[in-house]
Amino acid sequence: MDRICRSGISSPDCRLETNIPVMDCIRGNDNRIIDMVAHMTGKFQFYLLLAIFFLSNLAISGTRPIVSIHAHGLGASAFYIGVLVAAFAVFPLFLAIRIGKWVDRFGTKTLTVWGGSGIAVALAVPIWQPTLAGLLFSQICMGLANNCIVTATQKRVSITGGNRDKAVTGMTTIAAAADFVAPAAGGMLYEHGGFRITFLVLLLLQLVLLVLARMMDSEPLKSKTATGNAEKKNTLGLLKDRHIRKGVLVSGLAVYSKDIFSAYFPVLSSGYGFSPTQTGAVLSFVAAASVAVRLLQFKLVQWMQRDRLMAAALFIGAVAFTAASFLQHPWLLCATAICLGAGIGLVQPLSWVYLIEHTPKGREGEVLGLRSMLNRSWQLSGPLMLGVVGSSLGLMPVFWACGLTLLCGSWYSLGKALPFVSAEVRQSVDSPGKGS
Repeated sequence: MDRICRSGISSPDCRLETNIPVMDCIRGNDNRIIDMVAHMTGKFQFYLLLAIFFLSNLAISGTRPIVSIHAHGLGASAFYIGVLVAAFAVFPLFLAIRIGKWVDRFGTKTLTVWGGSGIAVALAVPIWQPTLAGLLFSQICMGLANNCIVTATQKRVSITGGNRDKAVTGMTTIAAAADFVAPAAGGMLYEHGGFRITFLVLLLLQLVLLVLARMMDSEPLKSKTATGNAEKKNTLGLLKDRHIRKGVLVSGLAVYSKDIFSAYFPVLSSGYGFSPTQTGAVLSFVAAASVAVRLLQFKLVQWMQRDRLMAAALFIGAVAFTAASFLQHPWLLCATAICLGAGIGLVQPLSWVYLIEHTPKGREGEVLGLRSMLNRSWQLSGPLMLGVVGSSLGLMPVFWACGLTLLCGSWYSLGKALPFVSAEVRQSVDSPGKGS
């Protein structure tokens, strides 16, 4: 084909002459367009993840109180209702690490689809069989499916580029919004439509979740050889890394102290003569402060190192927890609740990002599974141990013990050894573990 030279003469022998600056400009525009499309795609995927997380939390938070109410209506004893509540948490406790390894092996999209399908099954079975056995199966299935989605979405946020603190803030805020909306909406549906209608509406929402999950991008997976080697590694060996050890410990403290306050403060406040409305207001201040402080997380980590910020948040929580046992004025307790919610509410997302920053590449799901397992352990063992303290010494020592635990966690977050441990443990805490 003839080519036209700058002289304007058409000749097959004439070499093509290009305007280099023009071509560079075209390439630059192409790169900017590609970057813009990638940015828009990344934002779409993140919002997709938020929608999936919101819908899954709607099902979890919307059904848990209804399950207890319906079981009571079927004649279940208090013990059996306790079994239903425990069934949601017990199985994920033992399978959390395995689920984390599955996330690393099969990918976040696959585990999200598995989790959404599991929640759909957990909602469909009680519609078909609204019996005590059906409710028990539903709670077991719901707990496992929820663990799949939580671990998958947490890893997806963790490996996504950009500001992790902003991403974590979005995830935790969405979860808090679902926890706020779901119980009220579920209660209204149950009151006006009944058990089956409530579960059917939530089931339809989970079908939407599955459609959204199919729209997720698949991240690159490890090779089968790398996956096999990772599967053979001892997960608990990750705790030799002092950063991972610190991250899971601090995360567990935040979960445990929040549950303890929610369980024991209503009992303490009733002894002070508080009405249920006043008690609920204090607990609402804890929840509101917990959400509000997370909106400032990415600003706070620019101002202070993450581990020092965790230590400060735990210290504030320790002081507020202890002070709550002495204060009897509602407004003073509300102010204390704000401090407690801000401290504990900030620790959870901070420890999440801190943990991921020090996790070996390709084992993020495994570490998040380890974190989930230890969080469940704190949730099950903490109330039992402090229940013994409360039965023996009264309610106030429960708050003092929890405050002391948070104070020790604050000291540990600074990289200091606890004053009452041995020299060998002190050396282990101060020296970085393998792979740090």
